[in-house]
Amino acid sequence: MKRFLKIILGLFGLLVLLLLAAAALTQTQRFRDWLRDEIVAAAREKINGRLALGKIEGNLISQFKITNLTITRDGETVVRVPRLEFGFSPRELWDRRVLINLLLIDSPAIHLRQNPDSSWNVQNLIVTDTTAIWPIVLPKIRIRNAEVTISPFDTASFFYRRAVQNLNAELLVEYTTPQTVLDLRRLAFNVTNFPLAVSESNAHVVQTADAVQIDKLQITVGGSTVTGNLRVRDFKQPSYRVQLAATPLQLDDWHALVPQLSTQGPLEASLLCTGNWDSVLVDLELKHEAGEGRLLAFARRDSGRVGYTLDADIRRADLARLLPERGPHSHLNLSLRAQGDRLSLDSLQAMLHLTADSSQLGNHAISNFVLEGAARNNDLQVDLQLQTPAGEIAGAGRVRDLSGAQDFDMNLNVKRLNLAAFVYDTTLISNLNFTAALKGRHLNLNTLEAAGTFDLRPSRIWEINLASARGVFRSHAGEMVLDTLRLQSDLGNFSVDGAFNQKQIHLLHFIAEIGKLDLARRLLAADTLHARGVIGGTVQGVFDSLSVNGGFQLSGVQYNATSAKNLAGEFGYRRAGLSGEATLNATARSLLLADMALDSVKLATRYQETFAEVAAEIWLDPQNSGVISGRYLFGDTARFEVNQAELAVFDQTWETTADSMWIELGPQEYFFHNIALRSGPEHFFLDGKLSFMGAEDLRLSLSNLQLARYAKLFGLEEGLNGLMDIEARLNGTASAPRLDGHFLINNGKLSEFAYQSWAGAFNFEDEKLSWSFRLQQNRTDSLTGAGYLPLHFALDGSPVTLYKDRPMRMQADAQTLDISFLQAFTQRVKNIRGTLSCDVKLEGTLSNMRPGGPIRVYNATFALPEYGTAYHDLFFVVSLASNALDMSSFRVESDKGKLEGNVKISLDHEGKVSTLEGSVFAQNFPLSKTRDLELRIDSDSTRITGDANGLRYAGAVTVKRAIYSLSSMQTGKILEIDEAELQQILNTNAEEKDSTFARLLQHVSGELKIRMPRNTWIRGPEVNLELNGELDLVQEGETYLLFGAIDIARGTYELYGKKFTVRSGKLIFQGDLDTAIQIDLLASYVFRQGKEKHEMFVNITGSLSNPQVVFSLDSENATIEQKDAISYILFNAPAQGSGISLAGSASGVVSGLVSQQLSKTLGEGLNLDVIEFGAGENLTPGSVLVGKYITNDLFISVSQDFSSFNSAEALRVALELEVLREFFLQATRGGKDEKDTGFDVIWKKEWQ
Repeated sequence: MKRFLKIILGLFGLLVLLLLAAAALTQTQRFRDWLRDEIVAAAREKINGRLALGKIEGNLISQFKITNLTITRDGETVVRVPRLEFGFSPRELWDRRVLINLLLIDSPAIHLRQNPDSSWNVQNLIVTDTTAIWPIVLPKIRIRNAEVTISPFDTASFFYRRAVQNLNAELLVEYTTPQTVLDLRRLAFNVTNFPLAVSESNAHVVQTADAVQIDKLQITVGGSTVTGNLRVRDFKQPSYRVQLAATPLQLDDWHALVPQLSTQGPLEASLLCTGNWDSVLVDLELKHEAGEGRLLAFARRDSGRVGYTLDADIRRADLARLLPERGPHSHLNLSLRAQGDRLSLDSLQAMLHLTADSSQLGNHAISNFVLEGAARNNDLQVDLQLQTPAGEIAGAGRVRDLSGAQDFDMNLNVKRLNLAAFVYDTTLISNLNFTAALKGRHLNLNTLEAAGTFDLRPSRIWEINLASARGVFRSHAGEMVLDTLRLQSDLGNFSVDGAFNQKQIHLLHFIAEIGKLDLARRLLAADTLHARGVIGGTVQGVFDSLSVNGGFQLSGVQYNATSAKNLAGEFGYRRAGLSGEATLNATARSLLLADMALDSVKLATRYQETFAEVAAEIWLDPQNSGVISGRYLFGDTARFEVNQAELAVFDQTWETTADSMWIELGPQEYFFHNIALRSGPEHFFLDGKLSFMGAEDLRLSLSNLQLARYAKLFGLEEGLNGLMDIEARLNGTASAPRLDGHFLINNGKLSEFAYQSWAGAFNFEDEKLSWSFRLQQNRTDSLTGAGYLPLHFALDGSPVTLYKDRPMRMQADAQTLDISFLQAFTQRVKNIRGTLSCDVKLEGTLSNMRPGGPIRVYNATFALPEYGTAYHDLFFVVSLASNALDMSSFRVESDKGKLEGNVKISLDHEGKVSTLEGSVFAQNFPLSKTRDLELRIDSDSTRITGDANGLRYAGAVTVKRAIYSLSSMQTGKILEIDEAELQQILNTNAEEKDSTFARLLQHVSGELKIRMPRNTWIRGPEVNLELNGELDLVQEGETYLLFGAIDIARGTYELYGKKFTVRSGKLIFQGDLDTAIQIDLLASYVFRQGKEKHEMFVNITGSLSNPQVVFSLDSENATIEQKDAISYILFNAPAQGSGISLAGSASGVVSGLVSQQLSKTLGEGLNLDVIEFGAGENLTPGSVLVGKYITNDLFISVSQDFSSFNSAEALRVALELEVLREFFLQATRGGKDEKDTGFDVIWKKEWQ
């Protein structure tokens, strides 16, 4: 026993010594290095990579740590752990159990990389482990500040350039042979460049050989928490159960992960999924403030078939809050039931019920929406109803033999549909009614049979007011027939009918009646667009080879300044593949292009992809026309190549002479190439470039132009004649152009002025227009001139500006020149003759011109036909200087009278009038000598003076002889100004009003005595008065005053056919011409009443604007009533009480009054000077005489006596010539007696 105990103690001591020796050995660095190498060597069998360790520290019995642990694979570091610390209990080894009571993994870094073949670098990194011999327990595993870098091969992956950081977790692991238990606690991490972070995760996992169970699963991300559990059993024929719940799931937090998810707010969700190897049951339920839904699905596999049932319900769904980009507001309910025994249509049995009420689509409410569907026995049936304030849609359809023939029939009915509510376009306001019935097979258009109607009631689509649109259509075997489609709108009426299919149009007819074109006008940005008429045609052919033909007949066509009374023609289009060709033939009549009026235009064009061939015939009027043909090339710049051009105008034909002519019009420049025309000896040539922003290079040439032709063409002076040549060249740039040229006119004529030649040159450069010319009238007489003006002219769109403060110069020099050229500038003055000599210069600036040089006119004559006067021996001399204008002598004569005068005007340094002095002398000078007015005057010394403040005059005028005819004043205006001329005068600009002479004329004052001795007459059809007296005319600005008296010396006046003799009379002027004129007139008429002789007096007194008229009989004081006075004048008897029958007298009076009024009316209407009617007794036929002044001195008359039975004897013609004022010759033919035919000499004398 002792020995056994001794042996035991010896062995124990040896063990202790061995343990102490082992403990001592493990604390040595040599052992630790050996141990590290052994671990690395052992890892080669467990790891498909290379393990490297730094140092091993600690006692190696209960606690130690390893630094710098790395695992590399293929030269890439996959795992790196800076510090790994272990703590274990040796005591547990006695129980054949490994207890690692501490495992601290500090700051590990793991790099995961995906290979191009989609495999990862950590796949198969650790060799499959064998079952542990002893149980291993790790009650406390701590991972601190871990980082996982993920590099997916797909750059679009969420984890591309992202990493898991700050990963911390605690784990409990128990590893035994029958099972492995993992308890995960407080797992948290975040991802770089991502706002969400996992704040806490917990799970309890138990794994056995044939089962996995996860309990207490909890994941918290942001404000969302997901809980659940999972169980899987029998991996060979597994059964499983998964249950998850989100309470809640904050959708706002997940927008960064799923950008397409626009739904906001909390979502409560639950998922239950159970099943085994041949069946599955899924129950999903979602609840949100925008609605809720549930999906219940079951599937089971049996003998190669998969039987399934599906139930889905959605309640109160608001799509505006659920769909991306905020869908329409809704209140949606959906119910779906489906079942079958395999995934095929023939076994499908399903029912769909979808409803929506009190919903909204866009801004439009949906009153009710119902969609029902049923699938059973390989058939499908669908019913649809939609009711909204914007219209109703109802439809029903059925498909038979879904997996086979697919026979279908459908019906659709649309009522009061407003398209604007469904396409969110307010320009499509409509009232659409539509019915359709469809039938076919295989959902193929070739087997489709359809019929329907289309009805669009008053609507507005794309700003077009549609009164109605109606149509009927049908389809059979892929062929569509449109019986009729008629549309009525404010744009016009449109109709179309025909047949077509998906490959071709058999034949379509269309016709359009044009109405208002306001929409087209706005689209074309036109100011005016009008047309009336019809456009119609046909369309047919396959879609890649269409053919369109038609015609149009329009009237009242107007596009801005272009208009046509009638426009008619035909058009066509043919397409073949990618190319096409179009033709247009049109005729326009009464065409107006801006200010150019054309009688008609006939146009024929043929269009292709790159060009158009054009031929046009143009008629300016029936006698003048033109023809042009060529090719128009499409491109960035429009180019027209002229083949032929011919223009026949006023017996003149212009035609092209060059082979290569074209015009190219670009947005900023025009090109003209070899544009040459010829008409006999006349030539026109244009070549070069006209630019609006770049360099200029243009040449123009005109030769042998006959000016008379073009004067007639443009309605100019008929007396214009001559042969003209012009050469011009444009260079420089658009902003600074340079123009050079010259002209020559040979054998020219301007009105009555003929000249041998007129040659000149012109130039524009550096904002200065200069010129020079020489007009050679004959071998000795000529006029030369030169000068320049400062102005801005450019082709870049800037306005033309005349500089008024820059230097200018004008010069004209003529030794002798006939002034008949002035005839071209006036029609009122005729027979202008005389001689001009001058040497005039204008220098300085336009705002301050300095004139200089003399102007002399002598031996001049002219006539004023309007006033019947002709003047001769006109002579005047005007001297121009920078400070004065002096006309020292002016003289003109006519008949036995003459007019003389002079004027001198002094100017200051600014060119303003400082002083003005002048005088006028007249002696028996005729101002008018016509049948209506004859006037001669004398003036001894009428003086005219003035200064900067205005013009003053003083003097006297004596009327030598005056005869005023009132007939012309009664038939028309004495002075008539055209409205356009009046408006032009009123719109005179302020600068002209402020000019020197304008201010001078605006402030005119003066006094003029007008003397009218006897022999001043006023004559008319009913009046003949002689006046004399004196008047004083006083003017102050625009105010005129007359003072004085005019006596009516003698005369007569007719009243109701009776002639009153003036006894005395006077007109008294007291200033104002409208109100301050008094009259005092006494006239009498002598008549017989039976054997008694009576005298009627009329006395007119008071204001001329409101005179008082008093009648008296046989004495100026015996006044009578006005009605009795009229009765005496008409019937020679008082109005009542005379006892005389007035019937016979009345007939004579009436015939006399009628004749008098008829003479006046017909004379005005027939433009005759004299018409006299003579009445017979008791209104029997009398006589008529008509007369006309051929000239002022020659009068012709024709008379007919209707009381004669022989009309030839009753016809009498007379011709009267006034040789002198008192001497007449008269020739007469006709009458009842030969004595009435002959020649008479008449002498008249008037006594005063």
